[in-house]
Amino acid sequence: MHLAIIGYGRMGKEIADVATERGHTFTTVDVNAPDAEHARITQESVGACGVCIDFTHPQSVVGNIEQMAALGKHMVIGTTGWYGELDHVRSVVEEHDVGLLWSPNFSIGVNLFFRLVTAAAAIFDNVADYDVMGYEIHHNGKADSPSGTAIKMAQQIVDAMSSKDTPVYEMLNRRPEPNELHFASLRGGSNPGRHTVLFDSPFDTIELTHQNRTRRGLAVGAVLAAEYMRERKGFHSIDDLIDSMVGE
Repeated sequence: MHLAIIGYGRMGKEIADVATERGHTFTTVDVNAPDAEHARITQESVGACGVCIDFTHPQSVVGNIEQMAALGKHMVIGTTGWYGELDHVRSVVEEHDVGLLWSPNFSIGVNLFFRLVTAAAAIFDNVADYDVMGYEIHHNGKADSPSGTAIKMAQQIVDAMSSKDTPVYEMLNRRPEPNELHFASLRGGSNPGRHTVLFDSPFDTIELTHQNRTRRGLAVGAVLAAEYMRERKGFHSIDDLIDSMVGE
């Protein structure tokens, strides 16, 4: 398959390496990368591509989606920080009869981790002694805080627990309310992504952590998603890809 890699920074280059390893060819598009083949999304730059993979910036991704959809392209969207526009993007996908798969995190491991956290939250919801909290760490170049992964994880926890209904991401200068799930963010250094959920009682702590080692796992997930979306239309999340892998 011939892919378009929209955004040719660190993630784009990882995706290019994984695509080559899996036997795909690709075209690169990035207005800010001098080594990209094209600066803009046009018929000339992406017309021959089966699927476009976007890892760009929250301020540009929705416009990119509109352009790619108008060109009839299926898409994989790894850019985060745009989820207030989900309904608009869904309507764009439906209007142009194309396919789009999005995720706040394309690591296969972290998406399996989501399922473990959801199951654990449902279990601990039955034991009154345990409270729950979480935090995430990312490198100092990450553009959004909290991460899309943290937001999704927090939402899964509150959906699974009757005792929690409100995620809180900002610093608290007060005691948290019993119904609030505090999920904090820390930015610095070079960490590609760590997410931790803690179930804590007066007697002990159970800690679940997913630690990315490199961006390669994200790139593998993005290319697997592109292969999944090659002939699929409609609005998809990575849960559909994971379901196809684990047999649900």
